[in-house]
Amino acid sequence: MKFRRIVTGHSLEGKSIVRNDEEVEPITLPTVPGFESYELWSEKGARFVEHASGTMGAPRYFPEEDEIIARMCVFPPNSVYTSDIDMEAAAAEVDLLYPGMLTHFHPEFPGMHATDSVDIGFLIDGELELELDGGEVVHLIRGSSVVQTGTWHAWHNRSNRPAVAAFILLGAKRRSRS
Repeated sequence: MKFRRIVTGHSLEGKSIVRNDEEVEPITLPTVPGFESYELWSEKGARFVEHASGTMGAPRYFPEEDEIIARMCVFPPNSVYTSDIDMEAAAAEVDLLYPGMLTHFHPEFPGMHATDSVDIGFLIDGELELELDGGEVVHLIRGSSVVQTGTWHAWHNRSNRPAVAAFILLGAKRRSRS
């Protein structure tokens, strides 16, 4: 199986960019034929996200700097979202079920959000697109991994079937921009 790793970061202008997009080569053990280990991300010490954009001071639906959250998500196809959705009722429902979540979303760009965390995502099934506020769009297929480093991003499922992803969210401090 092939595994792909996408790592986000920030440009000098503070926009979200793809810093790295590559296929990860396995480490194999000659004494154990068929065993493969794919090293996707390693980080030691305090976690920092690099830029002061995002949602400073927002209530925490996402992890605090010393917190870890593991989550599975099913993304339905974008076609399920219709123009006749009562946005006020939908926002109230999200706020009830996921307190503070909406404060992390950009009010002018639907779906675009940023968190004070390093998020490691794994696409288990289906296809997704990762959109960054710097304009890049990355098409993900099963076996792709993404390391989000506090960047503005949105997820889109433009296929005709659900996509399944697992996420590990590692709370971090946001560096101030100097």
